[in-house]
Amino acid sequence: MRFLSFLLLLFSWFPCSGLSTGRSLILGNAPDYKGSEIVFYRIADYISYTETEAGRALVQENGDFSLELEVSEVTYLFAPLGIYRAYFFMEPGKTIEIDLPERRDKTITEKINPFFEEVFVHLAVINEGDRGLNRCIMQFDPAYESLFASFVQGLVEIDTPEKLDSLIYGIESLFGDCSQNPFFRDYRNYRYGFLRHITLQQRARSLSDNLFLHQPALYDNPAYMELFNQLYTKYFLFFGRTREGRRIYEDIGLHKSLSRLKVALSSDEVLRDDELLELVILKGLHDGFYSADFSRKDLLEILDSLYEFTEIPRHKEIAGLIRAKVTKLLVGYDPPFFELPDARGDSVKLSDFSGKYVYLNFCTPASYSCLKEFEMLQWLKNKHSDYLDIVTILVDESLDSMREFLNFRPYEWTVLFYDNQPGILREYDVRTFPTYYLLDRVGKLILSPAPAPSENFEMSLFRIMRERREL
Repeated sequence: MRFLSFLLLLFSWFPCSGLSTGRSLILGNAPDYKGSEIVFYRIADYISYTETEAGRALVQENGDFSLELEVSEVTYLFAPLGIYRAYFFMEPGKTIEIDLPERRDKTITEKINPFFEEVFVHLAVINEGDRGLNRCIMQFDPAYESLFASFVQGLVEIDTPEKLDSLIYGIESLFGDCSQNPFFRDYRNYRYGFLRHITLQQRARSLSDNLFLHQPALYDNPAYMELFNQLYTKYFLFFGRTREGRRIYEDIGLHKSLSRLKVALSSDEVLRDDELLELVILKGLHDGFYSADFSRKDLLEILDSLYEFTEIPRHKEIAGLIRAKVTKLLVGYDPPFFELPDARGDSVKLSDFSGKYVYLNFCTPASYSCLKEFEMLQWLKNKHSDYLDIVTILVDESLDSMREFLNFRPYEWTVLFYDNQPGILREYDVRTFPTYYLLDRVGKLILSPAPAPSENFEMSLFRIMRERREL
């Protein structure tokens, strides 16, 4: 506690502040988590919903932990903590002390269940005042969600704008002082916009004119982006049904021209703002990858053009993240990156494997199918090690548990522990164990997914090597 007490004393002259602009500090004391490493993530882009690591904090033996981050905007941060997804909002230049929930680790059954839903917990910020940002959002969200649920369940009838305004006023009366915070002011404003859209079926054009057109894009405000995604979902499809919009199919499929697409879309009056126009194009390209209306190859060419020529740095970042998402498990593209510990605790990266084919698989000791095929993996290792590496990412209770498992099974290929990067199962779309992929000699996916050893993987490998004239 001496370490935490010293830090709190150091910043006590300026509650929730005290660092240079952009540098923010997270503090806490959580004895339940001693010895654990808490990994904090941010959502880098609310169109692809790409999650990126923001930083790590090691919990000391006395429970103290701290993490300094570079934060330029108010940022939604979250940490997977066992069954919880614990989140809060971090402001630039602030020092905050967070209170973690009582530790509740996932069972092995919960870990291997791809449909397990974490419990969302908004962390309390101990040193925030009554009208601090997190305190305001923690009080606002339940009131807003209660009103929304009452409408969905038919408990409240909202049939006129006046009726909704009256209900909103009831919520607003609780948060007068909070309105001084510009992030919270925008947060609640776009939440109300979402409510108006759902309850009154307010036209998207009206909402866009009032809340998006010629307004700064709030890329890191989840309320803004939730309403944006709702208004502009499948925009290409709906706009393409209009007389003016039919040409976008030729602009994308025939001409593969970003400039022509921009001209066509700008005929819609709600897109007279260049920043909004590009953001809608990014959303449309993303949605197009998950429909049968456009060729993925054509969409990628438009996306690459936007990445190359946009003058808005944030749009360049979003375009890159969308591209990474839609191509991450496609044959011919790079698979998701990982860096995980082996049984010795040494860090192993995917890029460490080069020059050979890589048979990548996800398994768990709790799966009989995995254990049964491990013997075949050893046979493949013995027979094809000159040109084939085998890498298993093992889902186990802990690194110590994985070591114990391997002590009794002298497997000779690389086995890595997954928990250093818990999102990896989602990134590789692992829905069952075992799951297999094959990478070529330069690290590109060549079979996605790949057959299991028992499904004649060896013949598939030989076919690929013959096609490449390696046999």
